[in-house]
Amino acid sequence: MGRKAEDLGLGFRLHPFERRAVIIYRVTPEAVEILGIYYGGRDLAALSELPAGE
Repeated sequence: MGRKAEDLGLGFRLHPFERRAVIIYRVTPEAVEILGIYYGGRDLAALSELPAGE
């Protein structure tokens, strides 16, 4: 579920929510990590608070 967003980080995926928000997450062997929920037309690549992909 969600589309790949490798431009944001290694293994990152994003999923739109109710046409107003985007959930950014990654799947690890242990869990699904929610990295952030962002509203509106934000430039996701410019957000510096996203954790670096491993």
